[in-house]
Amino acid sequence: MKNFLDEFLAAVTRVLQRELNESVLFAPCASSSVDPESAALELTIKGEHAGRLRTFADWASLPLPAGGSPQQEDQQQGQRQERKDRWAAWLCAAAESVPGTSAVECREVSGEPLGSLAVSYEMRFSASAVRITFSDEVRKKDSGRTTQTAAADSGARVKNLDLFLDIELEASLRFGSRELPLREVLDLGPGDVVELDRNVTDPVDLVVGDKIVARGEVVLVHGNFGLRVTEVAEPRSRLESIRCLF
Repeated sequence: MKNFLDEFLAAVTRVLQRELNESVLFAPCASSSVDPESAALELTIKGEHAGRLRTFADWASLPLPAGGSPQQEDQQQGQRQERKDRWAAWLCAAAESVPGTSAVECREVSGEPLGSLAVSYEMRFSASAVRITFSDEVRKKDSGRTTQTAAADSGARVKNLDLFLDIELEASLRFGSRELPLREVLDLGPGDVVELDRNVTDPVDLVVGDKIVARGEVVLVHGNFGLRVTEVAEPRSRLESIRCLF
């Protein structure tokens, strides 16, 4: 089951693609420090999921729909706030579209610490990329469980997971695939070319078992092929790749 942030990012992607009319990709990156005095947008989520989600970004660098010169717009008084208001509306619309959300409230906050749950992404557009950080404190309600019980279960899961961390798994890169009739397979010979279903500019898959755990770009490392990771699957999906090996 996806957590709220996973579903929220998927919803944000849909909203931005509609509003900006261009492709949007969230690529995980190392967490970065945020100016504690900088203003953030805080979404208070109500419904099956409840809690707050804070968003830190350089609002002035975030894109807006085409139309008008950004240089001229930036000279107008209050343009930075107008840009933040537009993004606040988009983020609220995305949060409201997450299943189980009944209401969303948005406000500006400052001086809020990131906390240990903060995660950063590079939000990639067709011609630019912007760092954006989320501090996710939204949790699904569960009236039949106490906080202590949930904490104990979480500790047990971590302990059980430690038993598997030293297992060696075989990982492979998949550049693409193609279905061939047996006749063509038997007719293959030296010099033949098999065209795959993937463009040369598309990312390649890192596969463990039969699960895709990451995607990225092929690079050379000391004369060997390597993978520069640009996208990773959520942890639950990566754990599924272990289960399929047994």
